[in-house]
Amino acid sequence: MLEAPENLSLDGRELTWDFVPGATSYSVKIDETNYPSETNSFTIPSSIHGDVTITVQAISGTEVSESSLPLDVILTLVLSYPENIRQEGDLVLWDAVEFASGYVVKIDGVEYFTYDTSYPIDPETDSQVQILAVGDDLEHIETSAYSPVLVVLSQLDPVTNIRFASGMLQWDVTSNADTYLVTIGADDPITVTTNNYADVGMYSGVVTVTIVARNSASLYLDSEASTSDVAFPEITLSQPTNLRIDANTLGFDPVEFADTYDIYWNGALYITVLSNSYPLTPEILADETSYLQVVAKSALYQSSPLSDRLYVHVILITNETELRNMATTGNYLIQNDISLTASWTPLDFSGNLDGGGHTISDITIDSAIMDNGFFAILDGARVTNLNLAGSITIESNLYAINVGGLAARAVASEIENVAAAFTIAATSNNGIGNVGGLVGLLVDSSLANVGFTGTIETAFMTTGGLVGTIRDAKDFRTITKAAVTSTITATGTVESPVGGFVGQMTDNYVTISESYAKITLVGANYVGGFIGYLGSGTVEDCYVSGSANATNDSFVHLGGFVGHLEGYNVQIVNSLAMVVLDTEASGIEVYVGSFTGKTPGGTYATIYHGCQYDNLISPIDRIGNPLTGRGDGISGTNLASGTLLDGFNPDLWYFSAGEYPLLAWENSIAL
Repeated sequence: MLEAPENLSLDGRELTWDFVPGATSYSVKIDETNYPSETNSFTIPSSIHGDVTITVQAISGTEVSESSLPLDVILTLVLSYPENIRQEGDLVLWDAVEFASGYVVKIDGVEYFTYDTSYPIDPETDSQVQILAVGDDLEHIETSAYSPVLVVLSQLDPVTNIRFASGMLQWDVTSNADTYLVTIGADDPITVTTNNYADVGMYSGVVTVTIVARNSASLYLDSEASTSDVAFPEITLSQPTNLRIDANTLGFDPVEFADTYDIYWNGALYITVLSNSYPLTPEILADETSYLQVVAKSALYQSSPLSDRLYVHVILITNETELRNMATTGNYLIQNDISLTASWTPLDFSGNLDGGGHTISDITIDSAIMDNGFFAILDGARVTNLNLAGSITIESNLYAINVGGLAARAVASEIENVAAAFTIAATSNNGIGNVGGLVGLLVDSSLANVGFTGTIETAFMTTGGLVGTIRDAKDFRTITKAAVTSTITATGTVESPVGGFVGQMTDNYVTISESYAKITLVGANYVGGFIGYLGSGTVEDCYVSGSANATNDSFVHLGGFVGHLEGYNVQIVNSLAMVVLDTEASGIEVYVGSFTGKTPGGTYATIYHGCQYDNLISPIDRIGNPLTGRGDGISGTNLASGTLLDGFNPDLWYFSAGEYPLLAWENSIAL
């Protein structure tokens, strides 16, 4: 028979008793609750406090001894200090402590009592906070020690001005923040950035954005979350590239996020496919003029632009003989540089010529025909990736001839990645002709990434460093990323304007953008550093530098950017003139302006927007007729200061101290 345990003893909360022979375990009864023990000792739980009675029984199998003599004790509970003390704005908070009757908050040595688990603080004042849990003597619960110190921090200001700009999600910098947590949409993961902008990927339409400013050194509290509905632009899929034909199958590189592809044949939609390949039909393969293009499409995003053309049948040109045998139509690819050995006879052409990046040099043209250039007339043609070099010398009795390095006339054509280096001398003895370094007369055509270098001397011709005359577009056309570096000398009458870039432009469907002319220019009457005579059209983000001189004695409209401007359907935006002007003319019809020679008056207040001239190079007034003309939107400044001008897009322009502004693309495209 098991004996009852004896000599119960309590040291703190550690209860012990004498070992009972034969016992395999024990049952400790505290008041009405039993607790098992494998040994002759037991640690009383910290939650038990107050007057208690303790007895112990020995156990062996099913045999249970009598209870020991009772041990009556008073157990005291010592509370733990509050944990998870934290600051949220103007409150300090902590976790509740079981059995606590309240809390004492000590702020910079001053104690405050509260029943709550939070207490207001001043977040703008540097303070130290400690908290203890209050006990209850009647319940034998002792008060805790003070918690570790919490240093009160100022809270960062909320993020402001959340927006989408320049292809990035942006916001204003928050003082003392070095990290931002960005959440887009309800379920998207958080983006962490140390900048006040983030590339957030493919979003389109209005999306909810939430941003929290943080200080990684924990010197400030996180800001409150700032939430804004941001309008993301419609996303356009990338243009399909690397079109090719392999075993009579059209292939191209897949476009990210595209669901389907539209295949165009000779400019018209032919079929929609699901993959990036398509077996060509006999009909397409048999057509000598076939060209293919692809558009990537998606249910979520905007369709891509049309791909570049892929011509199914291409005639290769490897030498001068093959070049001279070109027909008026067809698809041609030049495969190497070609140096000509005899005078060139201009061609009429309505097909496609890809120069493959090669150069045709030693071009000499001295014919007496109406249209003189490497091409006489481009009509519905496409010319790309070609370099030309040579000379053109023309004196003609034919009426109103046309002369251009690439083409005398270009009608309804596309010209891209073409550079011409020529010495041009042209005289018209019968009417006013058109001369341009690249194209003499441009009608309903577009130019991109093109340029002219060389000298031009003309008599009785409308003359331009790139194009002589632009007119008669039937739809919107563009001239973009074009460059002229030239010395131009022109003589003639008031009907033969001269410009460093374009002689005369009278087409409100045409926009010239991101282009420049670096010129030494001498003309007779209408002389403009960029455009001689501007009747209608748009010019954006262009500049001219160099010098311009008008030689007529008594009739001169001379301007750093435009010689004469009509003002009907004309816009010149964010364009610069850095031109030294010179003339000895005098009289009532002499108008000289640092930006425009003569410009309309009346209500034409919105012709110019953000236009500037360098007033150190040319200190005269911005327009030559300031009493009657409208010069709103033109101002003079030191353009070599290096300061980005208001309203100028830094993605398009490069400004550096001590240098004149440049277009951003100038270092990336060789012309």
